Parts: sequence; C-alpha cells; structure tokens
Amino acid sequence: GEARIETLSRFYARERDSRYLNPEWIKGMKASGYNGARYMADLTDSMLLWEATKPDLVRDRDWEAVRDVYLRDRYDLGLDRFFAEANPA
Repeated sequence: GEARIETLSRFYARERDSRYLNPEWIKGMKASGYNGARYMADLTDSMLLWEATKPDLVRDRDWEAVRDVYLRDRYDLGLDRFFAEANPA
C-alpha cells in the first residue's frame, strides 16, 4: 500500500513481461473472446507509440519476443486459430 517510484524502463519491462508476454495473461484474454483479442492487438500500438516517444526504450528483442509469442505461438496456445475466429482483422 505504499507509493513507490520506478523508472520508465522498469515500468515498460514489467508491463511487457507480466502482461503481454505472459502465457497466463494470454490465456485469460483468449477466454474473453474478441475483447481479449482486442487487448492483445493493443500491444503493438503501444510499442510503436513508446518507440516513437522514447526510441531507446523498445528494443529489437522486444519485437522478436512479440513475434515469437504471438506469431510463432511460443507457448502453443493455438493463437492462429484464436485470432482467426475471435478477430480476423
């Protein structure tokens, strides 16, 4: 319950790893159907905005991790089928 201050890079890494690249979070979003797919799609928009605002924050390895998790389905969650059904756009 105490306030704390953290750096932007720490906030970004925590948000990226605990949410968007976390298989448990992804499973929860899948359970939400199209709305979960929408939240997952927000990741790339957010990363592009951070990269435009603070270019040294988002690194190539971050984009590679997104590719591995969402396109190559690193956790074998059936994301291709999920996106095709829940949000083909």
